[in-house]
Amino acid sequence: ARLAQRVLDEVPASGKALASPKAKRAKKQRNMDMSKYRERYIALRMLYFGERLRGFASLNGCADDETAEGLLVGALERTRLISSLRDCAFSRSGRTDKGVSAFGQVVTLRIRSRALAEEPLPPPEKELDYVGLLNRLLPDDVRVTGWADVPLEFSARYSTAYRVYRYYFVRRGIDIDVMAEGARRLIGTHDFRNFCKMDADNVSNFRRTVIKASIHRAVGGDSPWLGVEDTPAEPAACTGVPTSAAGNAESLQTRHEVWFLELVGHAFLWHQVRCIMATLFLVGRGLEPVSVLDEMLDVGTQELA
Repeated sequence: ARLAQRVLDEVPASGKALASPKAKRAKKQRNMDMSKYRERYIALRMLYFGERLRGFASLNGCADDETAEGLLVGALERTRLISSLRDCAFSRSGRTDKGVSAFGQVVTLRIRSRALAEEPLPPPEKELDYVGLLNRLLPDDVRVTGWADVPLEFSARYSTAYRVYRYYFVRRGIDIDVMAEGARRLIGTHDFRNFCKMDADNVSNFRRTVIKASIHRAVGGDSPWLGVEDTPAEPAACTGVPTSAAGNAESLQTRHEVWFLELVGHAFLWHQVRCIMATLFLVGRGLEPVSVLDEMLDVGTQELA
């Protein structure tokens, strides 16, 4: 809770955010002729805490459906920055599941400018205050943090160079050395069908590339990324006393340390991060050997068996 409040305190609201967009009775909105105004194509950056949300992507394009995207679309429509989701070339850089938070989600869209149709677009510093307008209508746990002009060929989905996921956990008897070794075995291009929730109707290619997979300890301080210690765990070099099959004891302080897995890749499958973490927890607790990751990635051998 303190972490969430710390991040929100650093995001300008440009006005008082409502606890929920439905908290006030909706006022009757006047019609606006959007054709009288210029549009600009922008990338919009946002963060959200997913504890109460139903994921990021809106359900059937519905506004205000308790997804982060739905709440954003509802705010865009009420401020008359877009006429509808269908008409603004909307694209998202990725999806997140129910309960998952994001600190750098990006969407691209065409948005109304303050300039009239016959006028040139103003420079960004003289444009409408998109961040302030949207944050005044968004709930406290969904924030817009910035925007920028992008070329027309840019797509939040297809132009993203890589995506970063972090899964935080309390140590509680996990052997970090073994877990880190398991994470390193995920690096590279593999068939991850054994590390996802199958979606055979929409996905036929299960090969994905993991650029980085490492375990880090989260620490306090003034780090620009939420107080993160950037040195990954290395064999025989991580802090604290590991709990292993040999039965080494761990201190109370070590037991309650917060660590996280950082995964960097071009794209991920449905529930891929969760399935990877479930396997790494088994390895870190000594319930499975680290070689189980190699076996799960060796799809060809499994099919022959």
